[in-house]
Amino acid sequence: MSWNLNLENNELTRGFQEMIDRMLKTQGIPNPHPNIGKRRRHFGWLDVELMDIQQLRLRPLDEAETSQVSKAKAEFSKAEATNRNRKSNTEVGNRLFGRLLDSP
Repeated sequence: MSWNLNLENNELTRGFQEMIDRMLKTQGIPNPHPNIGKRRRHFGWLDVELMDIQQLRLRPLDEAETSQVSKAKAEFSKAEATNRNRKSNTEVGNRLFGRLLDSP
């Protein structure tokens, strides 16, 4: 396969996308919706503000706000644990990769 690089970028892009679509179809691989699995929502500050109100004792939180703070703390702890696991996996991989590079 060869590409005519004298064509405009949009024509090359369209041709490349058509080629990928044909390959996906022949191999029976579904083409997912472009937004599936992507999180584009901005970080909300309400949880942080509620934690500040709770910590500084500006006013008592109601049950819903207390629940929201608890859920936010649990979500943060879960994300922190996941990041620790990723870091340890990366360190193990780096040590293994380093040994492979050092071996003759």
